[in-house]
Amino acid sequence: MGTPRRMLALAAGLGIGVWVLDAVLDALLFYSEMSFLAVLVTDVPAHELYIRVLILAVFVAFGLVTAVQASRMQEREREATLFRRLVDEATDSVYVIDPETGRITDVNDRACETLGYDRSALLGRSVAEINPEFEDPQAFAAFIDSAGGQDIEYYETTHVRADGTTFPVEISAATVDIDGRAYRIAIARDVTERKAIVAELKQSEQRYESLFDSIRDAILVADTDRHIVDCNPAFTELFGYTLEEIEGESTALLYESEAEFEAIGETLDRQAADPTFVETVRYEKQSGQVFPGETNIFYRRTVDGEITGYIGLVRDVSDRQARMTQIRTIDRVLRHNLNNALTVILGNAESIADKEVEDPQWSAQRIIRTGERLQATTRKEREITTFLSESRPTVEHDGVTIVESAVTDVREEYPHADLTVERPASQPVVAVTYIDRAIEELLENAVTHSDRATPSVQVSLATTDGVVEISVEDDGPGMPEMERDVLTGDRDIEPLYHGRGIGLWLVHLIVQYSDGTVTFEENEPRGSVVTIRLPTPSAWHADEQMTE
Repeated sequence: MGTPRRMLALAAGLGIGVWVLDAVLDALLFYSEMSFLAVLVTDVPAHELYIRVLILAVFVAFGLVTAVQASRMQEREREATLFRRLVDEATDSVYVIDPETGRITDVNDRACETLGYDRSALLGRSVAEINPEFEDPQAFAAFIDSAGGQDIEYYETTHVRADGTTFPVEISAATVDIDGRAYRIAIARDVTERKAIVAELKQSEQRYESLFDSIRDAILVADTDRHIVDCNPAFTELFGYTLEEIEGESTALLYESEAEFEAIGETLDRQAADPTFVETVRYEKQSGQVFPGETNIFYRRTVDGEITGYIGLVRDVSDRQARMTQIRTIDRVLRHNLNNALTVILGNAESIADKEVEDPQWSAQRIIRTGERLQATTRKEREITTFLSESRPTVEHDGVTIVESAVTDVREEYPHADLTVERPASQPVVAVTYIDRAIEELLENAVTHSDRATPSVQVSLATTDGVVEISVEDDGPGMPEMERDVLTGDRDIEPLYHGRGIGLWLVHLIVQYSDGTVTFEENEPRGSVVTIRLPTPSAWHADEQMTE
């Protein structure tokens, strides 16, 4: 039994002990003509019953408050450990900077290795010592104030090693709160190799093809009308298209929306005087999956400087953004929900203690319900943190086994629900190992948010053109638009979301890392239909062979 539960049990035990002690004193001093059992339980005088119930409620309320505080301390320790794990396991250099002093307060091992310092030598060092650009106070102030901590900022600069040598880095930075204080977190990636490759491309046309094919970033070449001219194998691996399928097509087919395509067109015109620029764009793969791509765009020019086309280097930064989003979520969502829950719990506990409520039991029940909701929210947030920090390989599963296992678990948890399954004898599918958790979350969401005495949920599996479709249909009141957007990836998670919103975000992440998609539509005559689409092993292997 955990510490919070022990505290709650102890408080309840003390309250019951006081009840029994009071009954003993009453039986000895005031009600000697009555049996002890009657004084204790069966025939308690009204005023004695009121006093005992009030005392028991106060003890229970005190135990609940103490348990919540202990749980909060444990959760903060757990989240601090997970935060440390996210930082330490990052493959890029991570720096935590005090915006008031401009000094480094924390780093990971990768940063020490890259710069050639011991960790103790880096801690407390001014960022200007590793980034000469920040010797200018105005430049450092701009870095601290940029994006206001709401978005991730990307830019390139130069870092200085301990031996005095310099190297180019690509920075992604954001502002987060750690223990109530604002800090600037910067993730630095050494782009020496990328710079060297780009330089090679500019300097030697004869070596163009070999370098073009060996670059690990996706490369797309387009003419001045933004029609596709060439792409490298890494592009095919990332987007799923071969050159034969898209040569001559407009690059618009690669963007998530027409608005994204037009925005990049405006930037191309605006930046024409510069040799290159960097933008983060939302792209759409051949499979329909949308992802954020950090894009370096170079202008192809004649010796006279006339623009003849464009070269784009695209890198999928989904994992980086997910990590940064998770760091902010640990701070924002959990802290917001903790504060709200504690306000409710403490308010009801104080009302019980001050005898301001007519029904202490109702207030105590509200405290319990609030604590349970908070526990569910923190459990799902912890699942997301664990999922993002661990390895997430895609492997082959039997989709039927996964669905039946999820349905069995939900039936046991919610026996009043009517869950049915339509499926073939077996259905191979490729996904990450967490895919069963995504299906279970959709089923649980459909059951717990139904407005019917007997919620009806149907799960079906079907295969179309190498894609496995797992659909969850319910007859509930429907899903709010904001939560639909979280599920499909059209909206980031925000502090106003509790267990349901965070659970749907977990579904979105699991499907995204499985190279799948999630769609939502209204059910008829009422309810929702959520469909997960995942590749079959044959389609997945065909894509792998196509990119080799």
